[in-house]
Amino acid sequence: MQAGVRQLHKRGYAVSSVDSIVEAAGVPKGSFFNHFRSKEEFAGEALSAYFHQWIVECEAVINRTDTTGKEKLIALLAIATSKAAGNYEGCFVGNMALELAHQSEALRLQLVKIFDVWSDSFERAIVEGQQDGTLDTSLSPGTMARFIVNLFQGSALRAKVERSTRAAEEFELMVLSAINPN
Repeated sequence: MQAGVRQLHKRGYAVSSVDSIVEAAGVPKGSFFNHFRSKEEFAGEALSAYFHQWIVECEAVINRTDTTGKEKLIALLAIATSKAAGNYEGCFVGNMALELAHQSEALRLQLVKIFDVWSDSFERAIVEGQQDGTLDTSLSPGTMARFIVNLFQGSALRAKVERSTRAAEEFELMVLSAINPN
């Protein structure tokens, strides 16, 4: 699975064939079809596997009892930017969304759920920060959370095009400036 995710991330869905995926994984083609009915099904499983890592890291942050909501939000931002640091291939989820939103309804719906869960992670930290007084209560937590994810996706795309970490650094700087106005 990891080799397949790397293949899809580096080359994209359209360019990655089943042959290139099994070659990257070092497994026979028959093994692929014993587990997956199609490349589309594999892509769905690859998205799930990749995003599972985000969930594990986020839950560890969200479930901490010794930090404020604002500290949790800052930690979640650090996780996102650490994944973007030095990665000029863009965000795997974002790349798949750009490529597949009009190609596969099943994958599009899966991506909608991924973006919702991702936003929910940020929203939970924001709500907690608003409740504990460490974050401004004038903004909707859901709107702010979705904006952070959208902003991250834009910065990941820009980093991919520019082959630079500048966009990811600016993403983190601007979000931190917004939550730390003084």
